Amino acid sequence: MEIMDGLFGPRILLEKEYQGVCVSVEDLTPNGASFRYDNRDNVSVIYTETWNLFIGTDSGYRYVEIKIRNFGFKDIAHPEPIIHSLDFKHLYKGLKPGSYRIVFPVVFPQDCGKHNPNNYIYLYTDFDISK
Repeated sequence: MEIMDGLFGPRILLEKEYQGVCVSVEDLTPNGASFRYDNRDNVSVIYTETWNLFIGTDSGYRYVEIKIRNFGFKDIAHPEPIIHSLDFKHLYKGLKPGSYRIVFPVVFPQDCGKHNPNNYIYLYTDFDISK
């Protein structure tokens, strides 16, 4: 478990894996990637279509702004795992070489209110973009 300051509020708990649920990177290129949820323990989970991207710096991770004007997330929840396919070239005008972390909010209904009022667990996965 990690704690991250900033974007989601004063302090949020980040988990690489929670109750057998994690996110993995597939088909990574500098122009895009697919991210897949794994639910090894078949726990009750609600997946969202929201994400936030961060780049590693000497002092931690810094949020990467989406470059599209008027971009918004669909507030849709799915009871089955989904695959996020992100077009980095379109959304971010490409990614520079570096270390990145992508964070996905996931709802675990059985933990109602345990971690925060909205009941989200923030799952993350790290990846590198090379030259």
